[in-house]
Amino acid sequence: MKTLLSTVLLAALCMVVAPSARAQARYAVGDTVANFTLTDRATGRPVSLTDFAGKVVLLEWFAWWCPFCQAAAAQIEPGIVRYYAARNGNAAGIPVLHVSLNLQSGQESETQQFVNAYKLGLVLNDFNRAVANRFQAGGQPIFAVINGVAGSPSHRQWQLVFSQLGYGSTQAPVTALQQAIDTVRAAPPVAVPLAIATQPVATTVAVGASAGFSVNATGPGPLSYQWFKDGTALAGATAASHTLATVSTADAGDYTVRVSNPQGGISSAAGRLTVNAAPTGLDSRLSNLSVLTTLAANQVLTVGFTMQGGNKSVLLRAAGPSLGALGVSGVMADPQLALFNGSTQVATNNNWSGDPEVALAAGAVGAFPFAATTSLDAALVSAVDGGRTMHVFGPTAGTVIVEAYDAGAGHAFRLVNLSALNQVGGSGGNLLVAGFTIAGSGTKTVLIRAVGPGLSARGVSGALPDPKLELFDSGQTKIAENDNWSSALAPAFSTVGAFGLVIGSRDGGLLVTLPPGGYSVQVGPVGDGSGVALIEVYEVP
Repeated sequence: MKTLLSTVLLAALCMVVAPSARAQARYAVGDTVANFTLTDRATGRPVSLTDFAGKVVLLEWFAWWCPFCQAAAAQIEPGIVRYYAARNGNAAGIPVLHVSLNLQSGQESETQQFVNAYKLGLVLNDFNRAVANRFQAGGQPIFAVINGVAGSPSHRQWQLVFSQLGYGSTQAPVTALQQAIDTVRAAPPVAVPLAIATQPVATTVAVGASAGFSVNATGPGPLSYQWFKDGTALAGATAASHTLATVSTADAGDYTVRVSNPQGGISSAAGRLTVNAAPTGLDSRLSNLSVLTTLAANQVLTVGFTMQGGNKSVLLRAAGPSLGALGVSGVMADPQLALFNGSTQVATNNNWSGDPEVALAAGAVGAFPFAATTSLDAALVSAVDGGRTMHVFGPTAGTVIVEAYDAGAGHAFRLVNLSALNQVGGSGGNLLVAGFTIAGSGTKTVLIRAVGPGLSARGVSGALPDPKLELFDSGQTKIAENDNWSSALAPAFSTVGAFGLVIGSRDGGLLVTLPPGGYSVQVGPVGDGSGVALIEVYEVP
């Protein structure tokens, strides 16, 4: 009987109404709740109601010793917290936040046992009931559902949707809370029309060059793409950009794209592709490409190049010891090279050993002679059609020059680009230097890039934050330089098939038209920076 009496008295205390509480103004359902700030029990930091904007907020006041608070807490965690977490919000997809408010001060151990037992998340302290008494005049537990969604068509923001004192059964209050929470709606999203912000750009290229078109479409997704040439759908051309790796005269025409989403579709303007016939005679071209840099022991230098139009012989060299004979200090003692087609190694050489084919090709293209047939330089001749990469490395550190010479007859097939990736700057002040020669009877336009920040966007770590490039003629007179590229170069990127750069990035770029002769490009850091940089030289049709 004593135990029953104690329980009845404790329950009565849960519902007691203090005389002072009756004098305070109370919110009615439909009122706008004023912002309040309480202390986060776990962190001691202030938390305000407005911090919960965009959510449906369920407030629950409790005292650890109150049996009705204990009964409610046992139902709230599965019936509200887990229930709405599993549904990613209420019936309208609005996030639901449960906030517990502790009314009992000075009994931290017992309160913490309550928090742990009922898996309470965010708990705020409301010891003087300054906030609680605005919702119910005394007693506990107290429940309040508040709309925190701005622009809600069902309720004003911070409107009191539901208020209740006490917990009288094991299920009905949770059901009532769910019903109140699910009445809150968010404003429907503003319809965004499907549009093409950037249209395909007209392009003129020569036979054998690459060409590409792209669009930038906006609107609700998912977006799908279908490219057309002269009104005929192109098989497999279903991305935001369409690239032709090697253009023929049959590719000339108007290119458009149809962008679609579940609501409809829109067609782009036409980008016309004009294809100039292959030149004949001694037209200007890149006849050789080279990269000079310093490598650590067993560090791999990757050099890429492309032979456009068809199969042609190329002389490839990695010279170290023979540079020493030309007065270069600190050369690599024994460079090695390997040639790859994609990920497949197709040729390799360690020591050239006086190879007659290499010697004959070097003499024909005017390459500087190796110091001796027994020198430990590496070289080979290989037929190349398309893109290839060379890996150059050695067991000891030193300076090395890597070269690719057009060693075949005729000019229909040609070297059209060079790229090399290496560490630049640092304590040794390492530079990345590329050389190229323009052969023929006329001028040639080339695109030159020094990419640092643009590598980070492509997953390369430790990129040089601010590269600078300088262009020199054969007499080592500086004829052009650039620190940060101009967006005016973007069409040239598309023309040569180079990957795009972010507008305003600190990558370097030059578009220059040069007469026949030899040139070198030097890439270094701005200031004391260091990192990985990519140097590129492209023939522009």
